[in-house]
Amino acid sequence: AGAVWLAENWFVGRLKNSVRHEYETDIEKLRAELRKNEAAFKSDLKAKESQIEALRSGALTGISNRQSVLFQRQLQAIEELWEAVISLGPAKTISTMMATINFEVAIKDTARDPKLREVFTIMGSGFDLKKIDTRNASVARPFLSPLLWAYYSAYSSIIFHAVIRMQALQSGLDKDFSDIERVTKLVKAALPEFESYIEEHGPNAYHYLLEVLEQRILSEIERMLKGEHSDKESIRKAAERIKEAERRMESSNVHEQS
Repeated sequence: AGAVWLAENWFVGRLKNSVRHEYETDIEKLRAELRKNEAAFKSDLKAKESQIEALRSGALTGISNRQSVLFQRQLQAIEELWEAVISLGPAKTISTMMATINFEVAIKDTARDPKLREVFTIMGSGFDLKKIDTRNASVARPFLSPLLWAYYSAYSSIIFHAVIRMQALQSGLDKDFSDIERVTKLVKAALPEFESYIEEHGPNAYHYLLEVLEQRILSEIERMLKGEHSDKESIRKAAERIKEAERRMESSNVHEQS
């Protein structure tokens, strides 16, 4: 009986030790596998973070470079536009003269009276339309803000409208060939808060809006020089690029896991 008891205890002990050994071996293997997977995960995560950072840096750098080139061209465009405004100075004088004249009455009188036509010729004798050059302003348009171009378009249209009317009085034409409808649309679009004023006073009052438009042009130029338009746009584009880069990285991770 004692021998049997000893044999049973020895066998149970050996069995327990064998099971414990196998269990500890499996646990150690599992721990080693977990440490290996953890190291691989950390390494992969670090690599992915580096890739995302590179994409972020590349996107921002590319946008920054493009914005720098664009800003230089915008500076040139602003200079070209302001040169056009300065070039319109002599024509603005004609607009000042025409603002004091009842054009509807004058055009009928000059059609009949050569001496009156001569008076208007003398009034505009110091003005040479050929010396006005606004071509560069049109070339600069793609690099200007839409609001700045709207102000300039209204400004130049009012002045050229006055010049055309002066020429009509000098030539003795009995009809106004200026495109009043187009000028009115441009002025209303640029200065919508003056629509009631425009409706009440008509084209004869456009000249008195030139100072308002000139100040708006200068204010919009100041905003462009501060980069208020381009900075917001560049930040928006950078955010879109980064989101797209991260989306691609997530898609790549899902593909690798599958």
